[in-house]
Amino acid sequence: METKKETKLTWTGVLTMLRDQGVASIVVEYAGSGDSGAIDHVGYLSEAETSRTADGNIDASSYNSWDMLKDITPENEAEIYTFVEEAVYPILNTFDDWWNDDGGQGALLIDTKNGKWYANNGTNYSNVDYTYPDGKLEI
Repeated sequence: METKKETKLTWTGVLTMLRDQGVASIVVEYAGSGDSGAIDHVGYLSEAETSRTADGNIDASSYNSWDMLKDITPENEAEIYTFVEEAVYPILNTFDDWWNDDGGQGALLIDTKNGKWYANNGTNYSNVDYTYPDGKLEI
């Protein structure tokens, strides 16, 4: 009996598989606050849905999460999703502290043509404005 050889995914293999299925970019949406953060969604966009700058790079500033309705569903999506999710946490963890305190949110966009990534990262900050009213107790 032949045993099935387990294949370990790599970025090169994943990007090639996705490109062959018409995926131009991978979108990883994330958010966090308090003490935790998580990836909320991994999406796969066609070239028509991928915003690019004049020099052909992905334009992360024009990313709109509402466009996720136009996702492509690739073959082997579960395995690819798990790989991408695990592989991008080290990248996300270099950004401003999006998972602690007031937290943050954003999207990491990965170009399947060349493996370059671009981020649209937001960090939340609280503002506290103090006022100094005074008065006298009725005694």
